[in-house]
Amino acid sequence: MACGSVVAFLIQPPGTIIREDQTQVETPPTNVLREFVEVLKLFANPAMLTILIPCMASNWFYTYQFNPFGDYFTGRTNGLKAIFYWLGQAVGAWVLGTMFLDNTKYTRTARAWTGVYLMAGTTVVFFAGGAAFEYTASAKDFVKIDAGTDFGRFIGPFILYVCYGLYDAFFQVFTNYLIGAISNDSETLSRYCWFLQGYPICRLANGNKLTSTAQFWVMVVPCFVSLIFFAIFTKTFVKDTTDENCRKRIFHEGSLNRYKYMFEWL
Repeated sequence: MACGSVVAFLIQPPGTIIREDQTQVETPPTNVLREFVEVLKLFANPAMLTILIPCMASNWFYTYQFNPFGDYFTGRTNGLKAIFYWLGQAVGAWVLGTMFLDNTKYTRTARAWTGVYLMAGTTVVFFAGGAAFEYTASAKDFVKIDAGTDFGRFIGPFILYVCYGLYDAFFQVFTNYLIGAISNDSETLSRYCWFLQGYPICRLANGNKLTSTAQFWVMVVPCFVSLIFFAIFTKTFVKDTTDENCRKRIFHEGSLNRYKYMFEWL
């Protein structure tokens, strides 16, 4: 993290960058007060309000997956499965992001709706398996799983944990895709990304005080609720082309009234 902070100081100023078509990057003047006001406007932005629950659910997985779920395994087995968890995240992000969501062979709306269907299917399947394991593992007589001494008991929860890694990547990549699909303006998208990354910080600070099963459902319920908002967002805001001027009129002029109208129309 320290190295990343230092690298930030080496980034070339946008105003000095020349694109391949010989046009110069334009950077509108800004200051702290303007950015503060623009961030506050996000809370009256219908698109951001629609994606609020998925933003809050993003990264909540880790509270359960790295704490009570890990306690069901011995130390060395827990470390082993963690390696494949992160591998699953990498593969999931690459498959969904690079191979499909960024594939211009399909229209933007087609990619978005397929993402909604994929999220719905994986949410049901992965968390159904997770619930079965959680209620089995939370029993008082449950013995911690060790891959070296009882590989047969290990393989099922191991596959489940890799699926958790895939799902976490799917969820975060798809949420980022939806936000990126409503604007082509990098300045606007930078504020949208703050909105996405700011809310996971607000996840339960006292999560460790809950039982393992309670933490499981705290992870699952927001993900299921997010499916509804994924569908609403895709139907209402994702278009095959982006008109920045139209977007600004819709999002910033009487946005709350339009937000109410959109839900009545749906």
